[in-house]
Amino acid sequence: MRDSADLALIAPPSLSVVCFRYECGGDEETTAALNRALLERLQLGGEAFLTSTELRGRYTLRACIVNYRSRRDDIDRMLAAVRAIGRDLRR
Repeated sequence: MRDSADLALIAPPSLSVVCFRYECGGDEETTAALNRALLERLQLGGEAFLTSTELRGRYTLRACIVNYRSRRDDIDRMLAAVRAIGRDLRR
């Protein structure tokens, strides 16, 4: 994610929590609205369950990985779903 053009870490990962968001190249209001819509669609689709928070005035997606069975493939699949929804919303 650190080398990604479309995903941005908003805070350093802490324990099992990673705060990030999908970047669309817009202003803060546009980016926040896109991430709100992205989160809603992701949750309704059932592919992954993220929550949100606001850090330093920026709407942020929050992944908390607590299942000991989670693997890299699970994280990659969640990020792929975030990216796919983000691209779809930008159209």
